[in-house]
Amino acid sequence: MHKTNIMILLPPALKGPGMVKSPPLDIANLAAVLKLEAKHNVVLADFRKYVIKEHSFYQERGINLSIFNDFKRCMKHFLREDVEINENVDRVLSTTNFDGIGYVVVSVAVLEQFTLAYLMSALCFSLRIKKEHPSIKLILFGNCPEDHIDKIMRLFKFIDAFPKGGNEFFVSDYIQGHPAAGIKSHVPLDRLPPPDFSLFDLASYKSNTRLVLPYELSRGCINSCWFCYYIYKGTINLKDPNKAVDALMMLSGKYGTDRFHLMDAAVNPDPDRLMRFCEILKKQHRKIKWSALAIPNMQQPLLDCLKAAGCVQIRWGVESGSERMLKKINKGITKKSIKDTLAYAHLIGINNYITLISGLKGELESDVDETIGFIQELAPFVDSAQECIWGELGYFSLAVFESFKGSLKPHRHEGHYKGILRQLNMGQEDIIDFMSGPRAL
Repeated sequence: MHKTNIMILLPPALKGPGMVKSPPLDIANLAAVLKLEAKHNVVLADFRKYVIKEHSFYQERGINLSIFNDFKRCMKHFLREDVEINENVDRVLSTTNFDGIGYVVVSVAVLEQFTLAYLMSALCFSLRIKKEHPSIKLILFGNCPEDHIDKIMRLFKFIDAFPKGGNEFFVSDYIQGHPAAGIKSHVPLDRLPPPDFSLFDLASYKSNTRLVLPYELSRGCINSCWFCYYIYKGTINLKDPNKAVDALMMLSGKYGTDRFHLMDAAVNPDPDRLMRFCEILKKQHRKIKWSALAIPNMQQPLLDCLKAAGCVQIRWGVESGSERMLKKINKGITKKSIKDTLAYAHLIGINNYITLISGLKGELESDVDETIGFIQELAPFVDSAQECIWGELGYFSLAVFESFKGSLKPHRHEGHYKGILRQLNMGQEDIIDFMSGPRAL
């Protein structure tokens, strides 16, 4: 089979809420598929790393990243090109060599974040590449809802393909002319080769001199919370525990790290399988430490098993302290399950990081007051907390994207819980900073 030269491009965009400071897992998965499964030549143009590390790369080159946050201006650019936007893109790409490249795969979203600013940046870079290199096929790739993919393909004719479902194999299928490329399907995770991080400048992703790598045990979520932008809601795709542990041991040895953070929407949809994973992991000669997201309804024996297997932090999706709102958002948990879970996790020495959502549709002042009271109850068991303002993450992007002809002004909400979190001295320590720091020991 003829080898194709493929470039994966991670465009820059200002950091937003939810951005995790590690090399993105979906890109490492994609690189592995293209290199190992399809045997293509793959290079990476990673402009995200300079944002992650708050490097002076962009300032030194006079690059204005905030221009990609001007959504209305970016949209006008696609109708009549904006000189300043092109100049910024050209400065970013000035050292990128497109000679011999047949396909450029442009990331529109890493697994942990989909924002309109990142999408605008991806589209601006794609337009410029297509104009300067018309023979190159442009493929968008990432966690983007299906109806938005259809809209993007209708509006932006310079894009050649946008496979649906965030499926890494679809990119390879499209390049090889597979007729079914782009049909929504959930690939069995056990079919994926281990993620390939070798294309990344991993030194740029180190924090406190340590590298923390992402991994996933599952893809999907058993919940269908209406506020969530995750595209795999209501389904679950699980990795075999033995294969997952083998992959983690391989990655630990290959990249010289004992720190991982699990990117699953929730690590505990199947408690029995998670227990088996932990039992296998704790028997390994090579010991690792890891963090995970979870639904706060975990039983004590499972928490004990996680702790014994090296889990040092859990990021709990608490979202609200109002029973009414927990039911309204279909969270499937109660205040009692939250408090019992966090209290025991704290007791056995697991670092508890909670997320809260404010500004949801239908939220009443009484819900806010009840949540503030609940935060005070949880305070003895909580190490870090983050308030996610509804609209700043993916849902804002999706809502605005539905109306391109509008003003394209971001949803603004100041949040409800900053005061109480500050009063209780609850930090907002970054996941990677915690996992690479001394407390994770």
